[in-house]
Amino acid sequence: MVFSLNVVLDEMLSNVIKYAYADDAIHEIHLRLSVAGPLLTAEIEDDGQPFDPCAAGPVDVDAPMEERRVGGLGIHIVRNLCTDVGYARIDGRNRLVMKMLLEQKTMKDIHGTE
Repeated sequence: MVFSLNVVLDEMLSNVIKYAYADDAIHEIHLRLSVAGPLLTAEIEDDGQPFDPCAAGPVDVDAPMEERRVGGLGIHIVRNLCTDVGYARIDGRNRLVMKMLLEQKTMKDIHGTE
């Protein structure tokens, strides 16, 4: 779970930092993490240019590398690691909400015995 969360946050926060801003001004990126029942929710909010990563089409991961278009693999990875990904533009800010199912592992799952 921790590895998956790190991958998701690294991918999405890197994209915000690299592509959301067309100026050199100081900007804030807000990150909220919460747990409710079996779900971990990660919410990223920024004041960058409007961009909906959920609108990106599917990536053909079976196509040969030379035939693949550049970009889109990050949101593909995020979609596969999360149970739900949603985007909204609210009050001039991008809000990306990603939900992940917390896996309850028992000692039997980990070691094969209780």
